[in-house]
Amino acid sequence: CLLGLGLLGGLSWQGAESTLVRAAFATYRTATGERRRWTLADGSRLTLAGNSAVNVRFNAGERHVELVRGDILVDVAKDAQRPFIVDSGQAAIRALGTRFSVRSEDGATILSMLESKVLAQVPHHPAVVVQAGQRTRITDNGVGPLTTIDATSVRDAWRARQLVVDDLPLAEVLDELARHRPGQLLYDRAQLAGIRVAA
Repeated sequence: CLLGLGLLGGLSWQGAESTLVRAAFATYRTATGERRRWTLADGSRLTLAGNSAVNVRFNAGERHVELVRGDILVDVAKDAQRPFIVDSGQAAIRALGTRFSVRSEDGATILSMLESKVLAQVPHHPAVVVQAGQRTRITDNGVGPLTTIDATSVRDAWRARQLVVDDLPLAEVLDELARHRPGQLLYDRAQLAGIRVAA
């Protein structure tokens, strides 16, 4: 009986640590298909895409945003005394400028710089400066190659609530669309393998 209770307790603890549970208790969150913007205490602005969640913790030494899930656009207010840091799970992204987006994927973070620059730090790996007009995929193995993006198009897509993709696997595009609409989007990943999309 005690063993059963111990196992149940362990399962409950693991469940409490799940992304779903953490998102339900996050500081700010959005539902599927919803998009919202919040102004933080320091004047910074966070825009959350559908099915996204963040925790916000400010203190005298730093401004900290934890991306629990989803996709956020960050407009950082200047504060020389308190760094602004986004923790994506894979990396600590320290703002050295003003505007960038961070998206959480399975085991990876997609960072897109729209203005100025950030310092991306993965534990036990060298820190990398990501400049405006650059995008990178970050994993536990470090910051990936920097690729060029059209920052204006990305910024306009956020404003217009559009999804802009450039040479991505169709299955990944459908995964992203599923986050922004109610109901189920069903497809066979194996049948779509090799198909890439720019739209």
